[in-house]
Amino acid sequence: MSDRSFIDEIKYQFSSGNMVTRLIMVNVGIFLLTHLLLPVIAFLFDDKAFFENFIKLFCVPAHLKTLLLQPWSILTYMFLHDGIFHILFNMIFFYVFGGILLDFLGNKKIFPVYLLGGLAGATLYIIAYNIFPVFQKNLIDARMLGASAAVMATVFAAATLRPNYEVKFILLPPIKIKYFAVAYVLIDLAMMPRDGNAGGHIAHLGGAMFGFLFINQLQKGVDWSAWLNNLVDRIAVFFRIRKPRPKKVYKNTDASGSYYQSSASSTSASKQEQIDAILDKIREAGYDSLSKEEKDFLFRVSKEE
Repeated sequence: MSDRSFIDEIKYQFSSGNMVTRLIMVNVGIFLLTHLLLPVIAFLFDDKAFFENFIKLFCVPAHLKTLLLQPWSILTYMFLHDGIFHILFNMIFFYVFGGILLDFLGNKKIFPVYLLGGLAGATLYIIAYNIFPVFQKNLIDARMLGASAAVMATVFAAATLRPNYEVKFILLPPIKIKYFAVAYVLIDLAMMPRDGNAGGHIAHLGGAMFGFLFINQLQKGVDWSAWLNNLVDRIAVFFRIRKPRPKKVYKNTDASGSYYQSSASSTSASKQEQIDAILDKIREAGYDSLSKEEKDFLFRVSKEE
């Protein structure tokens, strides 16, 4: 039986899990915080509008002037959900189709597809609300939240990569994912003028287009995720490489009783010298000046506990 606390267990699952697991944990964690903690705060301070006003700060607005005042919302909106079924279905679909991408493309493609697909959905949503007359009366107050566009990008990336791969949902027969993806789009088009969530359906289409184009370009040798993964790797290196670690000093005595440093300590010192030399090179010439071996070395060190 594990001796880890509940918090330690969550940290362990997050650090040891793949990117699909991590993104689901982030979405669920934010959902629990916003839907459990914020209502309590609103109740204690007797402010019924607190929850809605707080969430608005992180929903992406369609109005361009409002967007300029809260630019972070174009990223944060895709980690928010407004109800249990909203997050439940999004995370189920992301788990299934993200898992397919994970199996065939590896861990490094999951976050870029999710994030850039969400950005594509938000972009199409903003454009549509600012150019089509039907949205003008609601433009100033229009806001969007949810991971649906990011999930739609994942669905279409998987369907474009492996169109004949079959998935099975509870109570449904196996279905090829190309048919699932097409049905998803047709439902969005059919519901757009009918259910009062036209902006959300438009964002889904933006995510779908990105997922298709991402795989289409990848199959042609163009990797749209490379710059984002490179950026994430740099951030990981700079935030973790200098993380203080306990220093283990091993000392032995020779026949005369004199102390000398063990090879383990010497190896640690040598590694730190390599790190310092590489970081100096980055400061002088930038990250791109590093060789592949130097980048791999930094990334390995950044992952060490």
